[in-house]
Amino acid sequence: MKLWERVIEKRLRRDISILKNHFGFMLGRSTIEAIYLIRRLVKLYKDKKKDHCMMFIILDKMYDRVPYEIMGVFGE
Repeated sequence: MKLWERVIEKRLRRDISILKNHFGFMLGRSTIEAIYLIRRLVKLYKDKKKDHCMMFIILDKMYDRVPYEIMGVFGE
């Protein structure tokens, strides 16, 4: 399965740009790192007694936008 995942990843990265602040499925980036950064940011604002606001967006259907031809699901 790992080989197939690498094939799909190569096709996706060739045709779709991924932002630097994206943590999911990124080599060297983990959700633990994202949680650490959020906690650090909250502490920084709390220490300075400044208001802050955060919003979390859950993208359940994120991969529905990837064209199937790129992933090779229905052949090439």
